[in-house]
Amino acid sequence: MTQSQESKQLERYLYFREALASGRTDIVYNSLVGSAFTVFPTGGGEHTLRQFLEECGRMRTAFSNLASALKIEEAISQDNKLAVVYWATLIHDGTLIDADGTEFPPTGRSVTLRGSDFVVFQFGKIVQIHPFIDRKALHAQLM
Repeated sequence: MTQSQESKQLERYLYFREALASGRTDIVYNSLVGSAFTVFPTGGGEHTLRQFLEECGRMRTAFSNLASALKIEEAISQDNKLAVVYWATLIHDGTLIDADGTEFPPTGRSVTLRGSDFVVFQFGKIVQIHPFIDRKALHAQLM
């Protein structure tokens, strides 16, 4: 894979993440994700794009600065795969409702979110994402 192809994958991923963080599901649906998109969340199982977008929506509700906070620590691309390690300093100014229904009312605290994504591309579009977020560390900061 050429440097240019690796750069395009990272650029497409960043655009995807920005669209998710800002709630631009039209961009996600229309131009970024292949028809066979699957999410493999932390803890196992398999989610649809709709479920993944719902989770992103819950994060946007809890952390209003999510769209501007993501910082890439490292990105490695090989063939049709991309691994990204990131962090974000977020302001907890809305209620976080976790996937299991646990609610964390707004604290106004600044919290650090660390995570990584493993992404698979096909024909230039994202078809799989394996997101890993350190939820225990995030929850500990909200208590």
